[in-house]
Amino acid sequence: MEAKQMIINQLPVRTWNHLKMNEAVVKDAAFVKKGTVEVFPTAGLQVESTSSVDFSTIPTGAGKDMDLAATAADPEGITIYSKKEQAEEDFVRLVYTYEEDGNAMNTLRLETADDATLTVYVEMKAKEGITGKGALSIKAKLGKESCLRLITVQKSEEGFELFNDIGGATEEKAKFEVCQLILGNGDQYNGCDVELHGEASETEINVGYAKAGKSRLDMNYIARHYGPLTISNITASGSLRDQSFKLFRGTLDFVRGAKEASGAEAEDVFLIDDGVINQTIPLILCGEENVAGAHGATIGKPDDDTVFYLKSRGIPEAEAIELLAQAKLQAVVHKIPHKALRREYEILTGGFVDEEE
Repeated sequence: MEAKQMIINQLPVRTWNHLKMNEAVVKDAAFVKKGTVEVFPTAGLQVESTSSVDFSTIPTGAGKDMDLAATAADPEGITIYSKKEQAEEDFVRLVYTYEEDGNAMNTLRLETADDATLTVYVEMKAKEGITGKGALSIKAKLGKESCLRLITVQKSEEGFELFNDIGGATEEKAKFEVCQLILGNGDQYNGCDVELHGEASETEINVGYAKAGKSRLDMNYIARHYGPLTISNITASGSLRDQSFKLFRGTLDFVRGAKEASGAEAEDVFLIDDGVINQTIPLILCGEENVAGAHGATIGKPDDDTVFYLKSRGIPEAEAIELLAQAKLQAVVHKIPHKALRREYEILTGGFVDEEE
């Protein structure tokens, strides 16, 4: 395989040179094949596989290197175009599977017409024991007053790296919802860049993760406000144990012209063991005066009072800590709209399943 290096997940403005947190460097990043994908639309869903959108103009969170690799490896990819509002129970489910050693790349393009809705579930999983990389480039274009819900679930074991790269662009009053679950002991890299062009368009990004072993999780989430009255919310919550490493970059970028736009970003990190490394970079860029931006992070070990309370109710300390860690992840799982899939992911993440829900 050709030796290649990529720079991904770059901050929009370099601010952390000394600590080397501005971007991630990925070695041996030549993608020479595609992963296996299965597509499962519900019976009532009506979508098309063609689109007239020029997706090349939409940036992604991982950046240009990943975008070029995706275009070269899988130029055709899969396109899903929703022309009308869909019933709440309808969705498309795509399962990307990596079963052999090596580096695989796939592309997925999503479009909603004006007033249309679309819900897409994406799963990425690697067969245990293989080595290499699996990458997916997702780009989305949302028409006026449309809604796109994108739920991604990725699980990788030690020795195999997963890359999930998202880019989105919204028109007037459109809403792009992104919900992500990041699981497993393999290294993972996630990027998401949403451009809010249309007036009063919105994006809501919720990320849940659980990392263990010596795994690395590198994330870069950007909400770029171009239109007036645009709204963004970026929330990440998860747990770190053993000797795992996590770097979260969250950027709110208020471009000139984004009058009365508002954005918020927050992260809640649960540090279970002393050997973990956590890095968090909240960044707000203001090119427009009349905007509102907020960021915050809660980072710490299990709260002694909470653990003591659970122990007083007969729950052993180790189990109490597990319950607290699960709460971070299940807060994201519970945002999944479809009951059957939500229960499936609750089981996958080891959470409590409410049979009477």
